[in-house]
Amino acid sequence: MQEVVVITGPTAVGKSALGVRLAKEIGGEIISCDSMQIYKELNIGSGKVTESETQGVVHHLLNIRHFNEEYSVAEFCNDCKIVLADIFSRGKRPIIVGGTGLYLKALINDYDYGNAKKDSLFRQGLAKEIEEKGSKALWDKLYTLDEKRALAISPNDSKRIIRALEILKEGAPKSFSPKSQYSFKIFALTLPRDVLYKNINSRVDKMFEEGLEEEVRALYEKGLNESMQSAKGIGYKELLEYFEGKLSFEEAKDKIKQHSRNYAKRQFTFLRGMENVIYIEAGEGALKQILEELKWKN
Repeated sequence: MQEVVVITGPTAVGKSALGVRLAKEIGGEIISCDSMQIYKELNIGSGKVTESETQGVVHHLLNIRHFNEEYSVAEFCNDCKIVLADIFSRGKRPIIVGGTGLYLKALINDYDYGNAKKDSLFRQGLAKEIEEKGSKALWDKLYTLDEKRALAISPNDSKRIIRALEILKEGAPKSFSPKSQYSFKIFALTLPRDVLYKNINSRVDKMFEEGLEEEVRALYEKGLNESMQSAKGIGYKELLEYFEGKLSFEEAKDKIKQHSRNYAKRQFTFLRGMENVIYIEAGEGALKQILEELKWKN
């Protein structure tokens, strides 16, 4: 079974830089596992690596959608499998880098998202139920029908909950048992909470210095709005509220920091629910520890 290295962890912990260092060390190529970095126009706010930061290392699944397009976890899994096969066929070593937990968990467990046709009447009924009871109530229903499928979806993600129930209605098997052709070596970077939160606050300040407000405003003028998937990203949704007069500039900036810290906390919680994760403290010694764990030699 071919081994795939994964570097994950909370936002602002240093995943991207470590991924590049590891790739240069072992002859690897990086596959991004980030639901916002897929968008061509979302650069500063998504924390996307710049061309100079890649140091010549090939990166995949960056800039594959425009800001007004959607992208599902199922599409990520399909695209990632294609890229993995290509990387292995060329004798390179794939390194998945990113903190979008749903993408990662779905890929590792090779979840089957089915090919059920869309049923507009069925969807309308579920949408009405969400309006009346909230998405969590519908997620609970999904959980009783197919626990593993439900656990791959956020209880707040009404769109994917509806799709999952639609798939089950069409008779999709409740398999969801891990059947990946790859083995995954998962490394999660950690930092003491106070250090991580300081990094997050500094990172947000740096994003504004680099032109985050201008980046989001340009997208806003091109039609970015809160209904779009890309607008759900931290940094984008808060500035949209600022542009629409719902927040002051300072309130928006503070909320970006707060929401980033909250997101980091959720990422840690998600990781604790995964098996066989190797925790590595971020810093100068992280690369050496990973190489020792891998026992790979050039």
